[in-house]
Amino acid sequence: MIKKMPGKTIGLLLSLILLILSPDPAAACTNITGSRAGQVLVGQNWDWKNLNVYVWFEPPGKDTYGCFFYGLKVGYPSAGMNDRGLIISGSLSPGIKINEVVGKKTVGSALEAIRLNNLLYRRCATVGEFIEKIKKINFKFLETGHFLVSDRTGASVILEGDSKGNLVLFYRDRQVKIAADRQTRQWVEKEPEPLPPHLQKNRDYQVITNFLHSQLSLSSRLGWYPCRRYDTAVNILDNSREFSPQLFRDLLEKTHLEGEYPTKLSTVYDLKRGDVYLYYLHNFEKIIQFNLEEEFKKGTHSYDLRSLFNLRWHPLYLFCALVLLSAVFAHPIGYMVQRFRPGKSPLARKKRKKLALIALIAAGINSVLILILIYRFPYILSHQMELVKHNLYENFFYYHGKMFFAILVLSIAMLLFTVFAWNKKYWSVLSRVHYSLVTVVSLVVIVIMI
Repeated sequence: MIKKMPGKTIGLLLSLILLILSPDPAAACTNITGSRAGQVLVGQNWDWKNLNVYVWFEPPGKDTYGCFFYGLKVGYPSAGMNDRGLIISGSLSPGIKINEVVGKKTVGSALEAIRLNNLLYRRCATVGEFIEKIKKINFKFLETGHFLVSDRTGASVILEGDSKGNLVLFYRDRQVKIAADRQTRQWVEKEPEPLPPHLQKNRDYQVITNFLHSQLSLSSRLGWYPCRRYDTAVNILDNSREFSPQLFRDLLEKTHLEGEYPTKLSTVYDLKRGDVYLYYLHNFEKIIQFNLEEEFKKGTHSYDLRSLFNLRWHPLYLFCALVLLSAVFAHPIGYMVQRFRPGKSPLARKKRKKLALIALIAAGINSVLILILIYRFPYILSHQMELVKHNLYENFFYYHGKMFFAILVLSIAMLLFTVFAWNKKYWSVLSRVHYSLVTVVSLVVIVIMI
């Protein structure tokens, strides 16, 4: 992967532009909602390249609902749930064309979609209110994504664009098309129609992945129909007697992705209780649970999931961090001791001092760079760096490529000096062992990333 990097500069820049222009909520995701025997639950797998995730809580205001959000950056929500139990789930879908009504505001860019998402959560309590808000704008974002909206009453709807560029709502028992009327300059609902054959009538759940229910023949690199994740979820839900957070957790585990678009965050929501269950980096053995009412009492606050799930307490992470820290502090001290040790001749001492200084500076700088890197991306060591595998240049090497190559060069130089030190019996045995250990740790990080 590293050898191909110099020749892909243009592709890298294009990938970055595409990443910026396409909002993160619409990713290779699986979204499930269902209501049965008094339970109203939603499950979401957020599949994307950038594995960093923040979650935050915004208490209710005078005229706004309290919200739980998650996203790549605090203040820019990808999804979540408000204190009225409304959830808006999104996934990427094949590209289509959406009509516009003259005179209405158009929402098409990533930033506009994020702002709209925030507004809808803060102002809408039900699926019906969500639909009324959508009718007031040109929702161009449906050209690249579709949505599953749920509320605590058990109501849900899938919002997509159809083959004629109009909006289509898939309820559990019918579909309703919303067409752009040029004369009245409004979005107008048409008469209800039967559901497509693949959507059985009166199911008590709905599922979206990365294909359009309105246009099954369309496909993209992220999804198509038939879809393994969709079929898996439908089969399990059809054969389950009751719904529970555990069942939805199992659904998310069976539909999660690894590889190029790994599942970075899985969430299960109990819409009536206001409970949120979080699973990070498709590890379904560890769970963090929140209750919205309890969290709102703490005021506005946020969590970084890298810290919340204690990735920095992973044994390999701790070991590497301690060894690198020891290099930062022990090597300068060792050099100060070595410089006063007598050599065979003044000339030999002088050469030895210079070589020691260069070697220790290299080790110190290399250790600092790696410490910065693994602090920002602790899953390098805890999850074998799923982020930078599969040619994910735009989320790592574009921002941290220079740091990586500096670490690579310094680690190779340290390896060469380690061989030299043992061959010439340079330094004490303890110092050589320590330097070798720092070198090995540096190379381990490099190997994991490659």
